[in-house]
Amino acid sequence: MIQHNFKTLCKSALALATLLTFLTLPSAHSEEALGSTNTSQSLPAEESTPTSVLLKDRLEALKKSSASLSTRYDQVEHLWREVVDDNLKSHGLGENIFKMAETERQLRYRLLLQVGGLRAQLFQECLKSNCKPLLQISDELVADLIREVQILPYRAYALISTKIKDARDQINSGLKGWVELTRQLFGILTLIALPFIFFFFAQSLSRRLENFRSQILHRSQWSYSQRTSISLLILRLNPYLKWGLMYAFIEVAESIMDRSEIAELIFFVGLLKIYFLYRISLILLNSILTYLFQREGLESYSLKKEKINSSARRISLILFGEILSLYVVSEVLRKALMYTLISSGILYFNILFFLFEARRWKEEIWSLSDGALPESIMNFSHRYENGIFSLLLTPLLGILSSAVIVFEISLTWLSQFDFFKRIHSEIFKKRLEDVSKKSEKEFTKEIPEEYKSYFSLDDTFPTEALVKRKQEDAKKIVEHIYGWRDERIEEDGYVVTGAKGIGKSTTLREAFEQLDVEKKFLIRVPPKITSTKDFFSFLSKQLNAPLTSIEDLVQLHDTMESHHVLFFDNAQNFFLGTPEGFEAYKTLLECVNLPTTKLFWLFSFDRRSWDHLQGIFGKDHIFGKTLEIKSWNDVEIQNLIIQRHNLTGFELRFDRLISAFQSSQDQGGQVETQFFRLLWGQSRGNPRIALALWLSALTDLGRKRIFVGVPEFNRVKGLSDASDDSLFVYAAIVRHENISILELHNVTHLSEAIVKRALRYGEDYGILQVKDRRVQVRPLAQHSLNNYLLGKNFIYE
Repeated sequence: MIQHNFKTLCKSALALATLLTFLTLPSAHSEEALGSTNTSQSLPAEESTPTSVLLKDRLEALKKSSASLSTRYDQVEHLWREVVDDNLKSHGLGENIFKMAETERQLRYRLLLQVGGLRAQLFQECLKSNCKPLLQISDELVADLIREVQILPYRAYALISTKIKDARDQINSGLKGWVELTRQLFGILTLIALPFIFFFFAQSLSRRLENFRSQILHRSQWSYSQRTSISLLILRLNPYLKWGLMYAFIEVAESIMDRSEIAELIFFVGLLKIYFLYRISLILLNSILTYLFQREGLESYSLKKEKINSSARRISLILFGEILSLYVVSEVLRKALMYTLISSGILYFNILFFLFEARRWKEEIWSLSDGALPESIMNFSHRYENGIFSLLLTPLLGILSSAVIVFEISLTWLSQFDFFKRIHSEIFKKRLEDVSKKSEKEFTKEIPEEYKSYFSLDDTFPTEALVKRKQEDAKKIVEHIYGWRDERIEEDGYVVTGAKGIGKSTTLREAFEQLDVEKKFLIRVPPKITSTKDFFSFLSKQLNAPLTSIEDLVQLHDTMESHHVLFFDNAQNFFLGTPEGFEAYKTLLECVNLPTTKLFWLFSFDRRSWDHLQGIFGKDHIFGKTLEIKSWNDVEIQNLIIQRHNLTGFELRFDRLISAFQSSQDQGGQVETQFFRLLWGQSRGNPRIALALWLSALTDLGRKRIFVGVPEFNRVKGLSDASDDSLFVYAAIVRHENISILELHNVTHLSEAIVKRALRYGEDYGILQVKDRRVQVRPLAQHSLNNYLLGKNFIYE
């Protein structure tokens, strides 16, 4: 799909370029257009005024002169002054330009450009050879600067005035002139419109690439490494795509215009190129600053992001203004006096600006340097951290730290080649050996149960330790129930779904505690209730009322004086994937779909179980709203663990080995931040998996101290060698979230021996675990197993 769209966009762009070429082909009058700005182009031979002829002849003579560089420069400088004064005084700009003959206007315009080009060439040669003091302050220097300032807008003014004069002449020449004017206007308007049209196509391609990136993250027939690599490549390049394509389009348009009758408009096209470069530099600077200065902490992300955006905009705008001013001056006046002075001024200004900007980022630069530079250098530097020398020391440390990081990134990239891979392997091995010698080898004790209890994977944890998420899912549920109670909302059903361990039970508990109604019931559904009889028996106990049928529930509803809200947690336990195993679930659907006004039904389903039920009964088989709990962000994962740890009273010590374990791109930040960022990435925002990874990294130091080492990163080996029967068993476990061995036998219709062999294989390779005689997927294997089964079409989304 994306390939087809890309081809379509390319064909459209080619068609637009062809149209532009046709519109800008030279007409019969193109030889009268303004000439090229090339200093080597000969002047026209048309009859001219004596002054212009004299100036032209002197220019030709100076081009052939063999005098010394200093003498030639003085002569050209004097000629340039006469040409400028002649344009500004003798004939002026204003209405006089409309009174000149066409050839006279061309001659004066081109003569000014050619004399200015020769002057700039000799100026630069003389400046390099130091043939004479060119920048010594004098009356002549000031007068020349004034001339350059006065003549600066001449090129744009001459172009516009010439076009106006041509338009007047064509209007006065009758029908033929009108046709020619219309053709030129259409060409110019098309030239203006084409960048906007192409920008639309570039934006469309960028959006489609982003959609493609989102799709491949869920295309599990691709390996995880392939999906991740392609997704990251698109994520990093896509922001530059539309501006890069626009720059390329302008380059093509410029080459086409250079061979047309509107070649003089290339000057304005150059301004567009500078703007597109500004947009690219803004994104690039933002990425660089983000990479460098968001490595120390996650909790201040939003504040740091605003500071980064502000600096990137400020730097990009300054660069844009500098390049723009140099471009305009070089195109009109060439690289002569004003260009040299502006270049020098920009150099000194940039040095001062760099010192100012480094002072704004002083804290972050020093923190970055502490992690990137050798300890001996930083110990010496910290002596002058707060003194006057810090004004120069801070930017110097920033440059050195950036150079070290660039070197490490380059080393990592080169490591894909065998020669550099061996070198990098030895360096990495030495780093691990050095750190391991200092690492606490005696830390082999299991962490105490007292500490583990604060990191339980169920939802029985105290409310005060729960993380307040930005999504506020519990608040959404409560507001919906209030809307139903107040008869503003009709739906009396609500489904909460999400991946196993994402926080569904916690969300239900929060909503239950926040809800202010007279009758509310938080019901945890035990495994497995599959018959109608068992369903009503279970519901009777929860509502403390005798129920054996739908009719009994209707009679109970008619006697209710207040609203009743039922929270069913783990509602996937109401079904089993056998022909008889859906009785309870079907009965539940009948109850939910009754025309009641006093009963509100709320359920939480495991994501894979809910997908399975939707595949059987349809996507809207429950009358109500569906809420999917999203993955947690890095700050929420970090807060979850830190909040629980703070309740334990234990002290943490992080192993320095974690720094060596990280890739070079992550070097430079604090060990704690690196660890939590690693934890969040490996868990993909799933708190249950993050807690399991956290516990796998801990050992007991005694005296209420916990040592944090490298977590257990389960790559789930063995899936590729598992038989189809084993994968069929694993798919049944995933669809039911939890299941017994007997239930597995009934669901899969496989022999007991095959089922047990599959379970033993899963336990041996860290895929499955047995808890309370029920088989579940291990938290650390959850993502890998789901993706593999999706890729093999054993389960569906």
